[in-house]
Amino acid sequence: MFELYTSTRSFDARRVYEIWLEIVQNEQLYDAIMRDDFEVGRKLGYSDEDVAILQDFARQPGTRWHVENLRYRATMMVSRFVDTYLPATMQLLTGGSADWQRDLVFEYLALHRWIEFGHYRRFAECARFVAFVRTRVMLRRRPPPHIEDVMALEVGTLDLLARGSTLAADAWQPTGASDLVCAGPVQAVVELGADIVDWMRAPRGEITLGPLGPRAVLLVLPSPSSDVVVEPLDDGARALLAACQAPVSLATLAATGPAHADVLARWRERRIIVPAASRGK
Repeated sequence: MFELYTSTRSFDARRVYEIWLEIVQNEQLYDAIMRDDFEVGRKLGYSDEDVAILQDFARQPGTRWHVENLRYRATMMVSRFVDTYLPATMQLLTGGSADWQRDLVFEYLALHRWIEFGHYRRFAECARFVAFVRTRVMLRRRPPPHIEDVMALEVGTLDLLARGSTLAADAWQPTGASDLVCAGPVQAVVELGADIVDWMRAPRGEITLGPLGPRAVLLVLPSPSSDVVVEPLDDGARALLAACQAPVSLATLAATGPAHADVLARWRERRIIVPAASRGK
């Protein structure tokens, strides 16, 4: 059972709170006061009153429990985020080891002074974690094969989810009849150096490659409640997509190539192209 904070004297409440945050975020300070060493606080420019607050925290039987609990909860929350939104990246980094994943997340949060973004900014949290992988983890180990392609695809998916979360509701639904179509409101093209699309659908074990080599894929968020759709693009499909950036009739698009009718039918079903009146601005 943890202990509640019970001060031995009166302090300014705001300053107590500020120093508590510094104890949580500054690992050197926290480790020092747990050894009853308060010189770190003085080196940080703390006043005698501030050092007295540090000493008061050091005397509290619940201080260690509260700090370690906050860090544990933050680590578990962010670990769930990366497991959900960066599963392929984490598979390549950890081989599926949950312990190794938590170690990486712990290090990531320590680097950022235990300031996590929270549930409502989970996409930004995952994007910052990818930056941590690129700028820290990959500097000290041999990069797993094709991890840059994997991260590009997963970061692209995060970007679409973030964009879709801010799109007005009327941008997703047709506002009137239209004989014209255009590309959906939330999509992006990602260039890949290898054919990793099939493995990304179920990222387990070592990465396996398809036969197509370098390729482009289209990422599409069809609706606010949908998963992101991955559509491989060949040269013909890329030209077709370019033609859909402005409102255009289906007949005009179908007339540009003999195989385009089937592609257009699939794209309409997957909401890669939508009635022009439904596209958000």
